Amino acid sequence: MHFVGRGFLCLALLFAFGAAEAGVNVDYDPEVNISGFKTYAWKTGTVAENPLMHKRIVRVIEQQLESVGLTKVDDDPDVYVLYHVALGQERRVNVDDFGYSRRWRAPVGYSVDVYDVNVGTLILDMLDAGSGEGVWRGRAEKDLPSNPNPNPEKVEKKLGKIMMKMFRKFPPE
Repeated sequence: MHFVGRGFLCLALLFAFGAAEAGVNVDYDPEVNISGFKTYAWKTGTVAENPLMHKRIVRVIEQQLESVGLTKVDDDPDVYVLYHVALGQERRVNVDDFGYSRRWRAPVGYSVDVYDVNVGTLILDMLDAGSGEGVWRGRAEKDLPSNPNPNPEKVEKKLGKIMMKMFRKFPPE
């Protein structure tokens, strides 16, 4: 499969399996008063190669930022926001051993399955606009089964759930 197509599929499936299943965690600088930030602007990170997925990710992130009280501005923001996407595949091997025959002291049967699993990570960073230092990071990871026909509406809905989970305790106390 072409890299861009596989990348879209990987990212789409990352979000299609729900926030509860995705490994979502957050880190922040406890010395920074993040609740004092009121405005943000975008910086370019490692964006999704598929322009439709990029727009979907940006839209959902902006909705979440607005819901926590941050306003998008063109000039002089309090924080810069950027996201990174990493996509790839891992090869997995699964061996099912159905037991041994006592009479023949040999395996009765077994099967070996070798398959590729799509994996993906989405990282959302916030940088203090004055210092350029990182002040907050959210990360979502998930192993992905193959699905050749992702539903864009479901992908966006699940992406929203993952973002809500990231921002559940934002700003940190």
